[in-house]
Amino acid sequence: MTTSRSLVILCAWLLILELAPLSRASAATSDELRLCQLSVVFRHGDRMPDKFPLRFPNDPNMHEDFEPGGLINEGKRRVYRLGELLRKRYGDFLGTDYEEGKVFGLSSYMPRTMMSLQLMLSALYPAFLSKKQRWHENLNWQPIPARYLEFKKDTLFSGDKCDLAVEEQKKVFESDETKIRWKEYEPYLEDLRLKTGKESPINWNDLLILHNNLDIENRLNMTMLPWMKEVLVNKKLEELRHLFYELTGKTELLRRYLAGDFIRRINEDILKAKNEPKQARKISVYSGHDKNIISLLQHLKIYQPDFPDFSAALIFELLSQNSSHYVRIWRYQGIPEEFELLQLPKCDTLCPLDDYLNITRSLQMTDDEVNCVKSSDLYFDATN
Repeated sequence: MTTSRSLVILCAWLLILELAPLSRASAATSDELRLCQLSVVFRHGDRMPDKFPLRFPNDPNMHEDFEPGGLINEGKRRVYRLGELLRKRYGDFLGTDYEEGKVFGLSSYMPRTMMSLQLMLSALYPAFLSKKQRWHENLNWQPIPARYLEFKKDTLFSGDKCDLAVEEQKKVFESDETKIRWKEYEPYLEDLRLKTGKESPINWNDLLILHNNLDIENRLNMTMLPWMKEVLVNKKLEELRHLFYELTGKTELLRRYLAGDFIRRINEDILKAKNEPKQARKISVYSGHDKNIISLLQHLKIYQPDFPDFSAALIFELLSQNSSHYVRIWRYQGIPEEFELLQLPKCDTLCPLDDYLNITRSLQMTDDEVNCVKSSDLYFDATN
């Protein structure tokens, strides 16, 4: 009898010892951060220059035959690489199979952003991962819906072209303070007008387009006349572009029109994932422009003046730990392929969800602003 009892006790202890590591592992797992939802806003891949021969008639490239602003092969590879990196980073969460309703992709009306979105999504969910969804043995690609917004209805990527935003921007740019700062550059601007060959005075849009164009033309080894090289290395053009973004982020109204719809959509996805996880998206991807990255950083008050490179991205993570939720924001540089953890003012890098919502709630576009009126059909015209 004693022997039987001893044997039972011994077996019980052995069972406890065997289960102990499993219990510890389960406890550790419950304390770990768990990813619940992702939102990604990224800039399109490398592209050709814009073509404005009336703005810059002395630039010989303006008279060449090419698709203005078109995505080039290096740009295709770069945004595909972004998708690969996100797959490597978040693959366990995303799963191997594309699921309708769990993945959402949206781009601006530009062909380069539409193509960039398709390329990024194809790398995010490569066909070889899923035996069930692979449909062609020689093609490592599967179709994933990629939506875009028409310019007239777009308050996400081009909210700055809403009539009220245009009026507000006009007030800022015509203020006495701005006029004083602009006057400091007048000799340089006249010199720039003579170099580019433009008949009318240089305006803000000229500065944005010219700085982008010269940078791209230089990268692509296109014709660079001495005056073009001189303008590119002169820091004044860069200073004026920085000043433009400073001014467009000057007022709360402008910041809301430039980035408030992003905040609104991101926050809606975050709350859906927290409150109704089974019905929520796993990832929302927005393919846009450098100005969208800048405006978001400005609106969140974490902008360090620079120009986001091709495929640069902001990544918003919703995380949970036990019963608490947090938001974490990363910046992907694009060139180089590096990730940087960002920190909102008055919050930790791992920002408690309630604190994050308190910080961002007032930054969201209102219903009236989302339904804004746009008088213009174009972002830029030939000369203005």
